[in-house]
Amino acid sequence: LASSIIALLMAAWLCGMTVARPIFWLALAFLGAKVATLGMDGLELASFQMMRSVGEAVAQAPGGAVVQAAEPLQLMVQALRNGIHFPHMFVGGVSALLLYVILAAAGFIPRLFGAIGVVACCSQLVGVFTGILGAEVNVAFLLPLFVVHLSLAVWLIVRGFPEGDAGGAAREMASNP
Repeated sequence: LASSIIALLMAAWLCGMTVARPIFWLALAFLGAKVATLGMDGLELASFQMMRSVGEAVAQAPGGAVVQAAEPLQLMVQALRNGIHFPHMFVGGVSALLLYVILAAAGFIPRLFGAIGVVACCSQLVGVFTGILGAEVNVAFLLPLFVVHLSLAVWLIVRGFPEGDAGGAAREMASNP
């Protein structure tokens, strides 16, 4: 939940940085995806708590009959968790795709970097969609986005944001609260 709250704050900042720019509607869509992700985080956490409660009850119960009776309940709770988890990860992939489009269109990162990010996001979306369809998720589909996210973090730490229009907008927003 904490990472979703941080991402939500970052999305709000990005909306502020793109006001009066043609990509503002993309930033609002990104903010909406982050709000949806935050809500799905809460649902996933609640299903995790249910799964833990069922597991503890089965572990404390004496005899094999209780374990057999609890199996359908465990399967139901697990299916509930997966029914939330995979759409949650899909929305996360869509929000990552929007992030790379926005960063490249605003000139915060090179367009080639943005294009590589979009391709990595599409790979992640395909991988997660297999989970939505009930198949095993192939980690190879998720790895490109992991690598691109790490590269983006290093890029922004080393290079920062360009001083051009975006830097001027940030200074203007800071001086006029």
